[in-house]
Parts: sequence; structure tokens; C-alpha cells
Amino acid sequence: MESFDRVAMKISLNNKLRGTGHVYLLLGLFISCTHPPQLLDELPSVCYTTELLPLLQTSCGISGCHATSGHETSFGTDSYSSILSIVEPGDARNSKLYRVVSDITTEEMMPPGKPLTRAQRTTIMVWIEQGASNVSCDEDTSQFDHSICFSRDIQPLLFSSCANTGCHNAASAREGIVLTDYNSILGSEEIVVPYQPNRSELYTVLSQGGEDRMPPSPLPPMSDSDKELIRSWITEGARNTTCSDAACDTLNDISYTTIISPLIHHYCGGCHSSTSASGGVVLDNYPSLSGIALTTENNQSLLVGVVRKLPGYRAMPPSGELSECNIRKIELWIQQGTQQN
Repeated sequence: MESFDRVAMKISLNNKLRGTGHVYLLLGLFISCTHPPQLLDELPSVCYTTELLPLLQTSCGISGCHATSGHETSFGTDSYSSILSIVEPGDARNSKLYRVVSDITTEEMMPPGKPLTRAQRTTIMVWIEQGASNVSCDEDTSQFDHSICFSRDIQPLLFSSCANTGCHNAASAREGIVLTDYNSILGSEEIVVPYQPNRSELYTVLSQGGEDRMPPSPLPPMSDSDKELIRSWITEGARNTTCSDAACDTLNDISYTTIISPLIHHYCGGCHSSTSASGGVVLDNYPSLSGIALTTENNQSLLVGVVRKLPGYRAMPPSGELSECNIRKIELWIQQGTQQN
């Protein structure tokens, strides 16, 4: 009869469950046995650039922890050589990196108070056992497509709904929480636990109802689609991704329904909705938005003036800013007659 480890390995290899965590979860069940798996080399290689490094950067490489190498930290996630300084290639058990993420019942556990999932710990273990190589991949081989961009999708939502004056901007820092930039968001303990939305306070407070919900009344609650976007971003590892406007399309007609309305909602909806109109300004319906867009001051559209943050206009949004691509879309929509379609 074949041993358990060999059977389990065969099942893993036959199913080809690359990226789902099942391969590594099964391997993790028997890696601690006295007989290491003989088929380890037949497992797909853990990719350093798209699997191992992002995992360490989002879990360990945040500001104040192990973002960079230095005297105050034992290692940093800013370079392969620094990570390798606490790794014994081919020997996970004797590698400090694996020991500290595996000691989940001791005070030595890393990250402090935020244990990695079993699949994540096993990913680290397999990478080390396979030689801890600096493997670059042409494609992201992880289970996520990482289509959610922090700078484009998440940061504007937080600016609009959470990082307002009196709440969680840098000046107010209500309850000591700042949600304006990535390092502040990931640096606040338990606010975001990468890969684990249900352990992340950011997601849980947005999801609950009653008096404890965030944003608090009378501000409107975040929409289900926006909450799902944040949940997915955390599930994908809460990466600090920045997106360019390389694919910006300003050649075709600009639709209010599919382009302008979602854009304004994303950047302005938290402050300028019908239920919570900061400064008496409502932007969540066509008549109100088009009225402001067609109002001119100093021969300039009021809406364009505030989003371009021109002199003499109140800069909006107060935290962060729209990209040149998005501002150009607003300008073109106005030039095309602010059509409601």
C-alpha cells in the first residue's frame, strides 16, 4: 500500500489545482512528517515575483515593519537578497522566515496578531523547500487576476466615503485611523488583513448595519457593489497597485450612464448624495449634476473648475484628485451637451 504522502501528492499533481491552495494545503498536512515528500520537485514552482513577494509585501512589508532593510528590522521586503538573509534554501524548518510565520500560538508569531492562512504559510514553505529561487514569471500564476487597482478603484472610494473632514483624513484621524494613503491603511492594526476580509475591520464596519455602520448616519451607506470591490481587493492581497491612463478612451461619445455617473459616484458620492449633500451640493442624479456642469464661473464650467482645482474654485475632491483622463471625460461630456444616455 502506498504511503499517505505519496497518495496525497499524486492527487495534488493529477488535479493540477495550481493557485487554489489545495496543492500546498495537502503538502502542508504531511510536510512535518519525518519523511519529506519525494515528489516535491514535481510540484509547479512557486513564483517569487507574483506569489511569494506580493504575499510578503502585503503581510510584512508595510511602513513601520519590514518595508525596507535596516538596522531596526531584521530584514526588509525591498530586495530578494534581504529576504534570503532569513531563509535557508531547501530547508524550511531551519529558515527564520518560515518559523516566525508558523509559530501561530506564540508571541514570536509574524505578522503580530495577524497569522497567515495555512495556504499562505505553506506557499512560503514550498518556495523555500524548492530552493528559494528568484523565479520571475511572464504571467501572474496566482489564483487572482488582480484586476482591482488600489489607486483607481479603492482609494477614491475611501476618499469619498471615509477620509472626510471630521472622520478619517490626516487632520481628523478619528479614533486614530487614517484612510487616505496605502501605508496608513495597512499600517493600522487590524484595519486591513491582506487576503482575509472577514478579519479586516475596514470591511466588517462597512458591512454591518445599525448604529455601528460606517460611514455613520446621516452619510449614505456604501453600496453593495462598492463593498464587494473592497472585499475583493482585500481577498486578492490588498496590493498597493497603481494604474495608468494608458487605455483611456476619450475619442468616442461620453455616456452619462456608463461613464460620468459611475465616475462621479466613485469620487464624490460619499459627500454629495441626495441623503447627505455636503455644502448643499447633490451630484447623484442627472438634473443636479448637469446643472452644475453647465453653470459657469469666470467662463469655466463650475464642475470642471473644482475637479481641476483651478484658482478661485473650491478644490474637489478635497482628498486626492481625479486623473487627467477622468477630468477630460467630464470636459468632453460637457462639450457634447451633457447628454443623458
